[in-house]
Amino acid sequence: MNDDLRRWDEEAEHWAKDSESKRLLARILINYALTQFEADFRNKKVLDAGCGEGTYTETIQNLGAEVIGLDGSPKMVEIAQNRRPKINFVVGDLLDRLDFPDKNFDTLTSLNVLMSLPSVDMFLSEASRLIKSDGSLIICVFHPALNEPTTKLYNTWWRRVRRKPAVGIVYSYFLRTNNRRDDFGVRPWPFYHRTIEEYSAYFRKHGFVIETIFEPHTIPAVVLQNHPKLKYATRIPRFIFFKLIQH
Repeated sequence: MNDDLRRWDEEAEHWAKDSESKRLLARILINYALTQFEADFRNKKVLDAGCGEGTYTETIQNLGAEVIGLDGSPKMVEIAQNRRPKINFVVGDLLDRLDFPDKNFDTLTSLNVLMSLPSVDMFLSEASRLIKSDGSLIICVFHPALNEPTTKLYNTWWRRVRRKPAVGIVYSYFLRTNNRRDDFGVRPWPFYHRTIEEYSAYFRKHGFVIETIFEPHTIPAVVLQNHPKLKYATRIPRFIFFKLIQH
């Protein structure tokens, strides 16, 4: 187990606990985005690669898929399986060859995972092998241009007093970094920033073309009433989805 994966395994319980009490914005935006790809899930065989505690794996199942959740952290897989016993979760390292036959899945998803991989070549190579010729690969990452560490949210007390909305201050979109700090834990989380241009080049290298780009920014009014601070995410996209097909 590499150092990055060991970090996730050590903090699996903390991550899973916080997935229930925090990350409301991520859950809202990503769950909504997944509904936009329902045709890729309904009555399809799906692999959710890098599934973590299984939150989005369950969403995919609810959209009509026969889904398997896969994660490199044995502890995370254990938590996911205990929470969602009706879904099959397995251990597999995305930096290695996966234990599935060729052309085994209609759809493969990777949701907020690629930023934690030091290299995406093996994952994309395996995705190309595992997806049927008419299948799709759906990837979500933190928006490279509009998220930490390249963009910081700026909303001082003076701006709040004047009822000014939060804005994004760009530090360096072309920043090269492999560490960031999350909202819990004492050590930096594995994080590898890549630009949209770089992602596109990696996709093309492994035989994929981008069919759809989707930047979710829809938040239900009832959520905004209870959590008005989240309104900035209706103006500044925090995540970006790529639907890829093979050519």
